[in-house]
Amino acid sequence: MKASDLKKTSQTIESIYKRISEANSLGDFKIFIPHFIFIEENLKIKLIEDGFKIYKDDWDGIITNCLIIEW
Repeated sequence: MKASDLKKTSQTIESIYKRISEANSLGDFKIFIPHFIFIEENLKIKLIEDGFKIYKDDWDGIITNCLIIEW
């Protein structure tokens, strides 16, 4: 196997919305996605257009450089 044979597969918008919905039902107002999970740029733009705040930051001092989605 060669690295060039591998393809990055992005999370789907549906899977992100499912995580948001589950977190919201628990009373949370933000989620994180670790830096090693690929999210296409157009999905980030879609989330911003839908009113979500998106930024990179540390989650809890242990999980660093992650994408945070807040509503």
